[in-house]
Amino acid sequence: MNPFMTQFENIYITAARSGGSGGFLLCALLGIIQSPGSNTRFSPMVFLLIFSALLVLPLLAYRTIVHENIGLRVPPSVVISKEVELHESEKRSGPVDSDTQNSKGSANPLHTSSTTVASKDVALQYTSGKGDEEEASDRYHESDAFLCVNTKAVPWFNFTLPYALSIGFVNFNTWGMLSAVTPFAMHHAARGVSGSFLLALCYEIGCFTLVAGDISTAFVKFPFKICLPVFGALSLAIYLAALNMDGFHTIYSGPFLVVAFCVGRFIEAHILTESFRIIATHVPRIHREDASRMLGIADQISTVLGVVTSTVLVSQLARC
Repeated sequence: MNPFMTQFENIYITAARSGGSGGFLLCALLGIIQSPGSNTRFSPMVFLLIFSALLVLPLLAYRTIVHENIGLRVPPSVVISKEVELHESEKRSGPVDSDTQNSKGSANPLHTSSTTVASKDVALQYTSGKGDEEEASDRYHESDAFLCVNTKAVPWFNFTLPYALSIGFVNFNTWGMLSAVTPFAMHHAARGVSGSFLLALCYEIGCFTLVAGDISTAFVKFPFKICLPVFGALSLAIYLAALNMDGFHTIYSGPFLVVAFCVGRFIEAHILTESFRIIATHVPRIHREDASRMLGIADQISTVLGVVTSTVLVSQLARC
């Protein structure tokens, strides 16, 4: 999905990420409506049937996007104008084979053949007079001088690395560590309410802040040099509470940790979505797919490392 998104305008990247986070929100809302416990409004089977029906919506949306060319960075009118020129040249030179003809009829930017991709690239250069290297922003070229690393084979590496590390740091904590240790933190900080109640607040409110973090990228850009330290400090507070440290045994500890968790989800969503928007904006089109794939790899590796680390930590917490 990530390489696919970066071929679209930034607002559609935000929409795609927000839709993914919205899936968590829908699950949370369904859980609230279901009211699990002794007075459950409907069975888990009904819950799964409703959720399964919602999974059809992304398929319909994908089909519409692909066939209507919604939000593609290469304007369809530019591609059409070039294809008309190619069609005229084909009349003079002779018909093309069926494989080439089928590839030209495909609107999916990820599944077009090399001939179609090449024609789109040529079409863009044909109308604008700019190639891929000229398309790259000054910010992209400055990254080489900043890191002083010679990466001729992968020229996008220097620019993409800081964002990959940012995503790795955030996902290592959010989906690896925090998901495992937050129940311990809420249990130790609970005063006057149960730890399970605080944990439910974290996950339910966190779904809303997760969507808000994705949507916020369409309106504001928070600097990473501020977001990352704040996220780290909030995560550290939850870790200290999970370790049952002094200072987290007051009536204010529980609400503070809930706010810390939810704000952390907001920052995590903002950083991930903004990273893909930056790659789609500043990296040349020819390297954009590889750069976005690097972000996805960093996402997966950091999550796995976080899970492994949290497993060791939880086994120690369980003995306390």
